[in-house]
Amino acid sequence: MTRTLPQGHNASRRDRRRSVLFALVSTLSFASCDAPFGFEDGYYGQGGAGTTPGGDSGTSGGGGTCNPNDSSCVPSGREIDCVRYCDEVETNCTGANSVYEDSSTCPKICAVFESANDLRCRQDKADALSNTFPTDRVAECQAAGPGGQTAPIESGCGTLCEAYCTLMAGVCPRTPLTSTARGTGVADGPTASSDPEECLRICNGLSQLPNKDSYNAADGRPPTGDGNTVQCRLWHIGAASVSTKSASTDSIHCEHAAGRVDNCLPSIMP
Repeated sequence: MTRTLPQGHNASRRDRRRSVLFALVSTLSFASCDAPFGFEDGYYGQGGAGTTPGGDSGTSGGGGTCNPNDSSCVPSGREIDCVRYCDEVETNCTGANSVYEDSSTCPKICAVFESANDLRCRQDKADALSNTFPTDRVAECQAAGPGGQTAPIESGCGTLCEAYCTLMAGVCPRTPLTSTARGTGVADGPTASSDPEECLRICNGLSQLPNKDSYNAADGRPPTGDGNTVQCRLWHIGAASVSTKSASTDSIHCEHAAGRVDNCLPSIMP
């Protein structure tokens, strides 16, 4: 015997199905456009490793986006990649905008920033370069480069001195910094790796090239960069990263970068 349901009953069942589908679509749309409650300041991803902020070295598990104000978050499908970073910087930051002396320097400096968990901002700036008009790349290249600083400062990736101390600790970990002006002898300070705060204090007392609050390779390259400037010291850290060194001593360029010999010397005291 065939059972016939009232017409109103079928309509009611269709309406319920429509309501469920509408609720499901609405939920999925919300998830794709906004953050779940309680995750406003970090990673909005779903599933897999890296769904919480964990520094530059993590990767996302898929489907996530990042809060633009959280520099530690790694977007979905994106990894820190020095090969990609150097390719983008060297391709798009050329001529007067060049921030690395040559193709061998960039991977060395990138590896230091990566190990210090300090590469994400520079990677993002480098990723954006290909979508920037060449005439507008000055600030982006400065921010993506080893100095990180540009004007206005909040548009960059930290300050020149923060970059200097990170790189000194990574490239020249055994070289004492010059803690006083050079006179009859050089007073040894701590190394950047042993006392980062003292390194920042010393660096903040250095001068910068006239009308410069940023860095590119030409700024620090001798003879333009000669003098007790942050730009001079940053250039020599780059040179030190690709220079010959022994297991127990840093490159001679580390001595320059620390303000101990030649090129980037502090003022001579009478």
